[in-house]
Amino acid sequence: MIQVKLFTQKSILVVLLVSNTMNPLLAFTGKAHPVIKRNQQVYSIFEKIKNVLLDKGLDENAAAEKTTQLLQIEKNTMQKLEFFYSSSGFFIEKSMLIETLAKYALYEKKLDLNSYSFLVGLAQSVLSRQLTENELKYMQQISSV
Repeated sequence: MIQVKLFTQKSILVVLLVSNTMNPLLAFTGKAHPVIKRNQQVYSIFEKIKNVLLDKGLDENAAAEKTTQLLQIEKNTMQKLEFFYSSSGFFIEKSMLIETLAKYALYEKKLDLNSYSFLVGLAQSVLSRQLTENELKYMQQISSV
């Protein structure tokens, strides 16, 4: 009978080399769940707009439907909305933006955040004033994102 040794020094060395080589290849280096983060942002803004509409006296189903129609989310919609209230050079309070978006939902206006003229109109309606030259340039940058 022939005796076979499974755990020799060479076999142990091969197993260790293979396991150490494969470990970095199997590691996930991407961002953790960007889709979940985006969905949470959409849900948060959705709920805030819906709550404003409920405060104005709309039925819950009607408020949810109008908010859904308003937030027909395109690729960069959330990013563009965040630019409005997170920029250092152009500051709009988030509550004021939500209030204006609720008015848009109430009157069933569509969001066209790719349009420069729409963005300028939205900013002017939120701020209730004319935009400066620097703010207009910033609107141009947002529309091209």
